[in-house]
Amino acid sequence: MKSEKIPHLRGLPQGSSLSPILFNFYIDSLIDLLQQENLMMYTMEVHSNNLFFADDGNIHSNDEKNVQSLLDIASRWEVDYGMKFAAEKCLILSRQNNLKLFISGAELPHVDRATYLGIPFTVNGFDSKIFAQKCARKVESAVMQIVKNGFASK
Repeated sequence: MKSEKIPHLRGLPQGSSLSPILFNFYIDSLIDLLQQENLMMYTMEVHSNNLFFADDGNIHSNDEKNVQSLLDIASRWEVDYGMKFAAEKCLILSRQNNLKLFISGAELPHVDRATYLGIPFTVNGFDSKIFAQKCARKVESAVMQIVKNGFASK
């Protein structure tokens, strides 16, 4: 049965192939604002204060005041551009348990570990052990599927 038309006044339909491309153009203004602040962190010969892949963002600094300044920029941007950050999905990954950071008036929760773009991190940095275990499980699953389909070695 064919459904009734749904009036679509703005945005793109879920799953549209244009969505990620247009979103990248849209989010670029936030990235520019963050980089203009020049509150950069220097790690492994790279100056940065943010990482973005489509709608997955990471704001980082070695200084608490700098991070809050960057979050304030993001909060102003969200108002100016009609966006809304999901504060409950924003996290603080820091050794400092008493660190209080806010986005759009909401306090961000502390965590001991987080995954960014499939890469596990702890307060000490990249968690290579968890990452290797995850990769090994994927390989094992792929091999088992190949064997299940009749491609057994002799």
